[in-house]
Amino acid sequence: MLGDEKIKKFREKENSGVKRKRKFSDRITDSFLQLSHSLSNLSFDTVQSFTSSNNESTTTTSRFQRLFHVSFRKRKKFEKSNYSSISKSCIKTEKGDQWPLPKSKSIFLPEFPIKADIFEGNFVFLSSLGSGAFGEVIKVYHIDDCQRTFALKIQEKRKILSLKNEGQIKKEVHIQSSLSFHPFIANIFYTWQSKMKLYTLMECVERGDLFTEWDKQNGFTEELIKIYGIEVGLALDFLHQKRIIHRDIKLENIAIDNNGNLRLVDFGMSRILNDDGYAKTICGTLQYMAPEIAFGKEYNEAVDWFSLGVMLSIMFTSQYPFPVANIKNHNDLTYHGYSSPTKCSKSFQLLIDNLLVIFPEERINNFRKFRMQPFFDDVNVNEIYQGRIKPVTIWKKENVTHEDNMKKVIERNIGNYFEEFDLMLEEPNHYDITDDSNDELPEYDDITLSNSYDTNNHVSSI
Repeated sequence: MLGDEKIKKFREKENSGVKRKRKFSDRITDSFLQLSHSLSNLSFDTVQSFTSSNNESTTTTSRFQRLFHVSFRKRKKFEKSNYSSISKSCIKTEKGDQWPLPKSKSIFLPEFPIKADIFEGNFVFLSSLGSGAFGEVIKVYHIDDCQRTFALKIQEKRKILSLKNEGQIKKEVHIQSSLSFHPFIANIFYTWQSKMKLYTLMECVERGDLFTEWDKQNGFTEELIKIYGIEVGLALDFLHQKRIIHRDIKLENIAIDNNGNLRLVDFGMSRILNDDGYAKTICGTLQYMAPEIAFGKEYNEAVDWFSLGVMLSIMFTSQYPFPVANIKNHNDLTYHGYSSPTKCSKSFQLLIDNLLVIFPEERINNFRKFRMQPFFDDVNVNEIYQGRIKPVTIWKKENVTHEDNMKKVIERNIGNYFEEFDLMLEEPNHYDITDDSNDELPEYDDITLSNSYDTNNHVSSI
């Protein structure tokens, strides 16, 4: 008997030693599981009888009841949840297991992948190209190709989430990536995210924005306005054929490349039209805003052509065509007192008048009507579309001045305005880095433009 007791104590001591070697987290997990199992099998009557002798039956029973009900609700909620929806916010490990992602990462999927083929370490930072509300844009080149530069937009998640702008950021990237490979729209090549930041690799347009160049030259000649009008018109036609409206056409949202050609940028206000072809959100830049937006009516692609008319008028006259002094919101806008451009050709005056018609159904509202205006009679659209005309040569030929024009009143950073901004997302297209600098574009056809430039035949990697 004495020997048996020694053996028993030895085994107990040995077992207790094994238990002490287990991880603390494992022991906590086992204890929690045992407690959960005991509570789930414990009836309220048993709890009542167990605690009545201590005169704490009511208090203790209520505690057990609350604990039991909380566990029961959580268990039922988990059982009813859709596993497929949960898996979208999970990442697979090498072993095939799925682990949930933190909200700061999952909320930006799928527009900003986590495991991308490239990352910020693949690039050499050269200089800053500008900054915005959520970060900055850096000029970079890839470590394997120092001859080609890119613009890398770096945005901080903390700032985006604090202002609840994640939907707008995703929508902008989604729309602009679907419009890549057009000669007059800035291309997005790749997007990804890290723990703290979002990265967007874009085409580098080094000359800055159109406002800066317009301000340097103190206005543009009609010859230059013809080229720039067609370039922006072609970009708008491409957008509209995909049922996308920009809603913020202005000098500041157009960049210039080294040849002087334009690139439409900043799609933060753009959206895909509904099946009925209309939108109703009040948004945009007040000084460029079409009347139907300001009045809260339904609108379509015609609003972009109105904004283009304002921009072309400013290019020549350095004046807003409508009174915009002291306006603070869309209710302050008035479209009375429109002043047609003066000291210009009759054809240019007619173009602006037809673009700035108050009623959208009477306005120039597509590229076919736009290019048929007498102002563009001597313009070869195909030459412009294929990049054979370099506006930078016109800058060198003539320094533009309008001595008879009134004092310039246009100021930078007039800002955007929006109310009840709505978001509309679709599944994103695949993003690829493409170098089509040596490829010649097909001739432009305003009926089949959306199908004339096949991006699938121009895919390459860095």
